[in-house]
Amino acid sequence: TVVFRSDDKGESLKKVSDLIGQWWSTLFTHLGALYILGTDREYGHVVIRRSADGGRSWTSPEDEHQGHLSPEDGYHCAPVPVITHRGRVWRAFELAHGKRPEWAAQVASAPGDADLLRSESWRFSAPYEHLWSGSQWIEGNVVVTPENRLVNLLRTNGQGDDRAAFLHISDDGKTLSHDREKDIIDFPGGGSKFTVRFDPKTRRYWSLATSRRT
Repeated sequence: TVVFRSDDKGESLKKVSDLIGQWWSTLFTHLGALYILGTDREYGHVVIRRSADGGRSWTSPEDEHQGHLSPEDGYHCAPVPVITHRGRVWRAFELAHGKRPEWAAQVASAPGDADLLRSESWRFSAPYEHLWSGSQWIEGNVVVTPENRLVNLLRTNGQGDDRAAFLHISDDGKTLSHDREKDIIDFPGGGSKFTVRFDPKTRRYWSLATSRRT
């Protein structure tokens, strides 16, 4: 992963660091520090790093006390949202075990006042398996709904073009649930690639997506 910095709102960018062993990652700020969270390789372990100087230097995820978060490998993700909600930090992952339609969805979370570099701070939900769907659900976006509940909105491959799946996240972050009748929706880019963010100023959601429709 290559990290760039801008001091003019994106008009120009300057490379500030190279991170070896950092894949599919998301930059986010928390309590005055900059973090990057993803995997250490393709289908690797979950790792997190912290920077105190704007991304120029980073901690190294060498063990469970310094950013190496998962005891097993085989994780998949994308540069999807990291959000803070009800005092916890949240992000989605998938377990790349078996054939692609067999990959289960997971959500990781940690208390906002905990040391995010310590693996013991993090809780991984029980994997949600959807073998009945016959499709691959990946690259989940943790989103706060207008009802102030958490969902994981996932891309679906094989569910039909441009459809997305909702998984409802329990308040404690331990379980995920899905209503087969209601929770697969038409969504531009849902069959290919998308990311979702919430804008607190306009109170609207926005998405960057790649659609298969022509």
